[in-house]
Amino acid sequence: MYGVGEHGVSAMDSRIRITLLMLLHVFAYGSEAQEDIRFSQVLSSSGQLWSTITTIAKDARGFYWLGTDDGVLRFDGTEVAAYRASRTDTASINAGVVWSLMPDTDGTLWIGTDQGLCRLDPRTGKARRFFHTDSDPRSVPQHSRTIVLRDPRGTLYAFG
Repeated sequence: MYGVGEHGVSAMDSRIRITLLMLLHVFAYGSEAQEDIRFSQVLSSSGQLWSTITTIAKDARGFYWLGTDDGVLRFDGTEVAAYRASRTDTASINAGVVWSLMPDTDGTLWIGTDQGLCRLDPRTGKARRFFHTDSDPRSVPQHSRTIVLRDPRGTLYAFG
């Protein structure tokens, strides 16, 4: 037998209310699960699908930048452009896994990798590489993962 609680609501009424709330929740959110959601794979112009994305950033122009285990991808909502390291092109990005991406106010992109730091100019496709120099304490840290950040005053930090 169910009695009336101190607030005038019986235990049976409480159970019915809870059951009704649960059913409403199931029906309300169950209908969302039936939407027709479609996914697309993002491929480079060569048709390659990257399997490991390590970091994502969005720049002021609305491009998405994806750091991968093999370079950087720029996605404009339709097409993908790939930026990779090249042993023969010193104006390419640093080799290695990309750990950090930071769009800068001048339109360039700072890229922190396990091989150092670089700054990519998307307009030209050329990068400037920065490496650790033992004789220069202000050079890029000598560590396996370079993370780049900028504070509100505009100072750039490279952590390793």
